[in-house]
Formats: sequence, structure tokens, C-alpha cells
Amino acid sequence: MDDRVMVVLRAELGRPRELTIGMVEAMTGAQGAGDPLLALGSQRVAQLPEYEQELLLSPLFTPGWEERARYEAVLPAEGLQKAEVVSLAGRLVAEGVTGHVVHGDEERSLVIPEVVLERYLRLLHLDHPLDPEVARLLRENLAGGELDQALNLSRQPVWQGERGVALLRSLVATMAAVGRVELAKILFLTEFVRFSRVGSVAVLVNHLNDLLDVYRQEGDLRPVFNVQLAKYQSKAIHSALCGEEVKRYRVELAGAILADLAGTPTESLPGG
Repeated sequence: MDDRVMVVLRAELGRPRELTIGMVEAMTGAQGAGDPLLALGSQRVAQLPEYEQELLLSPLFTPGWEERARYEAVLPAEGLQKAEVVSLAGRLVAEGVTGHVVHGDEERSLVIPEVVLERYLRLLHLDHPLDPEVARLLRENLAGGELDQALNLSRQPVWQGERGVALLRSLVATMAAVGRVELAKILFLTEFVRFSRVGSVAVLVNHLNDLLDVYRQEGDLRPVFNVQLAKYQSKAIHSALCGEEVKRYRVELAGAILADLAGTPTESLPGG
């Protein structure tokens, strides 16, 4: 196995991770510690049952899309073997790899428990392969960090298996045919298809139109495009559970994807 994967793992796991207000409240409440950083002391964490270790640290060590994409440069197209992923976990535990948690102006290091490392590795899907046709189309239309992220998205479980691969091939090929392959669309589709569990383009079109109908019935949601909102795609798709700006962003992307599938310019769509 290429040791470059271990190099990236050490770097990513060791980068500073900031506590959110929600994490602080959970730690001070559940652990009974007035100082959340005190709750994260290596000895204190090591004494907890594994399920509590996972509950406490999982929010900190859940890789986001950008973090996952940083592994793409060191992964083979076919992905790692499952035994290699197990070996990575063992090596990280043996090394006693440490993470760094930031709260305000303070920082604390802690040895990351085995159960947290195993979960982190599972979420990376390092053993999932790239589909050669999807990878070719993405490389022809994207570059740099956007390419790495799009390739990594194609390794996600929703795009694996015969049905998932066929659907992603069709979608990316359609975008390529009209010259509009965009990372934001692939990110949106990854979350949308995972949530709605569609298995064909026809059903996807129906679900996207349903989404537009629901959002537009709630008010004047004229599309607004802001690529920075892509990070919000991990939020629930349900309209009631997201803000107006995110809804407008989804209207923009759903409309653009429907235009691609129809082979029409996005400017010709209602509200476009």
C-alpha cells in the first residue's frame, strides 16, 4: 500500500478542529466538565466506554467534502483493498495519532480513540472505486481542487453499485454534452439522490420538479447562485428544515440540472 495515504491521514487528523457551540454544550453537559477542553483530556476520554468516546468525538472527526477530497490525489482509481483500510486503522492506533481541538484561544491535543479512527476511515470510503467513464468525463471538464472533489464524490455509496454508477454516468454525460459540468451540481445531486433514493433519470426529474413546486409554493424564491452555499448541502432537504438562502440555492441548482437534462439553456427556464 502507498504510504502517501498515511501521510495524508496524519496531516488531516492532526489539523486543528474547532469546537462549535453545540459541541461545547454537549461536552459540558454530558461529561459534567465546566471546561470543554478538560472533557477532552486523553486520560479522561480513554476511561469512557467506546460508545461515549464515539458520541463525544464523532462531531469533531467527521470529514467534510473538502477534507475527503484531499485524499483523492493519493488513492488508486480502483480504491484500496478492504484489508488495507483495516491496516491503516491499526497503524494509526499503534502510532497513538493525536488530534488538536481549539476552543477560543486555547488548544488541546488528545490521542484519538480507536473507535473514532475506525469511524473516520469508514466515512472516507477509501475502498470505493472510480467508474472509468465518469472519471474520464470529469477530468475532461474539471481541474484542480474541483476535479479532486468531484472524483471523490463519485466514490460515495450513492454512486456505487450497478444502479448508482449507471445514473451518475448518465447525469455527467448529459452535463458534458451541453458543456455544463459543475462541481456544485454534482455535490447537490449526491445529497439529493442519497436522500430521495431515486434510481433513474426519469424519477430524478420528477423529484426535482416536486422540490421546485414545494419551495415555490412557499413564496417568491427567485434563484440565487452562490457556490459557497455548497457546504450546506449536507442539511436536510425538507423545506422546513433549511433557511431561505439555502432554498434559493437549491432552486438554482435544481433548475440548472433540469435544464441540462432537457438540453435547454438555463436562461430559458422560468425565473432563470
